[in-house]
Amino acid sequence: MLIGLAATEYCHKNAAGTVTGYLGLYAYLGAAIAGWPLSQVMAHYGWTGMFVLLTSAAALMGLLLMPLLIADVSKREHLVGPLSFSDDDTFKRF
Repeated sequence: MLIGLAATEYCHKNAAGTVTGYLGLYAYLGAAIAGWPLSQVMAHYGWTGMFVLLTSAAALMGLLLMPLLIADVSKREHLVGPLSFSDDDTFKRF
């Protein structure tokens, strides 16, 4: 759900429906394809292996999305300027 929100945030407003549609397509394909490998992990390693695999995958996705977050923050600082709480007009920027 949040990945769809993030994707529509980074695309043009006229392409938001297309981006959401493609994300839905890939999500359904991923869910359909993931059943067999996850069942094999479950059969060989049990619930512990399943949770380790899902936690590792979530951590990897977080690391892979980190450059996107850093680029967004640096872009916003470039447009607005660095946020300093010593300025009197800090809240006027928002």
